Amino acid sequence: MHKLMKNFWKVFAMASAALWLADRAAAADLTVDVGNIKTESGNILIAVYDKADRFLADGGMKVSMKLKANAGGVSHTFKGLDAGTYAVSVFHDMDSDGELNKNFMGIPQEPYGMSRGAVGRFGPPKFTDAAFELPDTGSAQKITLH
Repeated sequence: MHKLMKNFWKVFAMASAALWLADRAAAADLTVDVGNIKTESGNILIAVYDKADRFLADGGMKVSMKLKANAGGVSHTFKGLDAGTYAVSVFHDMDSDGELNKNFMGIPQEPYGMSRGAVGRFGPPKFTDAAFELPDTGSAQKITLH
């Protein structure tokens, strides 16, 4: 009986490891293509969110990337994300201060864009407006700054 239990735990451990590795292999890549960049000054900041209650909140993103601005466009691929629901926010930090500059009414003064072309009415868009499904096979989001 002792030998049988020992073999059971070995098989269980190997099966668990195989399932974990299979799950990791199914991780998806998300490519974010940012267009309509007018100048090469500053940086392009990309944030990927996976939770509605953290959307656009400071530090609320799942992953992020800062890229040097390139007139015309830039692209970045986030590798190994879990399949699921995501939203992307991008802005052109023209003065490289790490913040989206806004006027006294809270209206952005630097170019920005969201996945699915989401725009807000009297404020920023909601997560559901920008949300998209990332399948196991991965996908790309094209974001035009305005």
